[in-house]
Amino acid sequence: MKKLLCLSLLFFLISIFSCQEDVKSDFDADRPFQPWVFRSVLDLQPRMLTLALDENMWAAYHADNGSLYKVWKGNVELTGAVYDTYHGPQPVSLGNAYLVNEYENPWRVLTNGKEETPKAIYKGHRKLNGQVEILYDLDLGNNQVISVAERPEYIESDSGQPGFERVFTFLNVPVGFKLKSQSYKIFIALNR
Repeated sequence: MKKLLCLSLLFFLISIFSCQEDVKSDFDADRPFQPWVFRSVLDLQPRMLTLALDENMWAAYHADNGSLYKVWKGNVELTGAVYDTYHGPQPVSLGNAYLVNEYENPWRVLTNGKEETPKAIYKGHRKLNGQVEILYDLDLGNNQVISVAERPEYIESDSGQPGFERVFTFLNVPVGFKLKSQSYKIFIALNR
């Protein structure tokens, strides 16, 4: 009987502690579309990561190398077998582009006055505190890898001008190396 009482108490305690929620749900993120981060084909390009940042802004990244593809105002037409059972068509971005990235790999590394293009490797993405972080590595060769976490976000200026913010965190940057991005500034003021 004592053993049964101990097991019942243990089961009760496990049940109580397992019902507590320590992590804030990302479903609470105020975004115009759910899911607001998803992978699909987009504009006939495979392996795209699409973000519904705001009703005024969508962004898409190449999931094969983590580079920005496009930022636009509009939405995504979700068509294709997964979305509406029609075979053939694929999701398409709809609306006017704020910017389209012309660089397949926008990163450059400077060392000893020499500029090199590292290989960018997409490492996934994660939702964190209502935002998304895009993770990728910059492979410099010789077992040297710089880890990058990018947090893109829709922002507005004091006057209400929409903007696209990109915040980067870098890990393992070797001494004497400098990173250079060929794509965009961290903040871009956009025309409506």
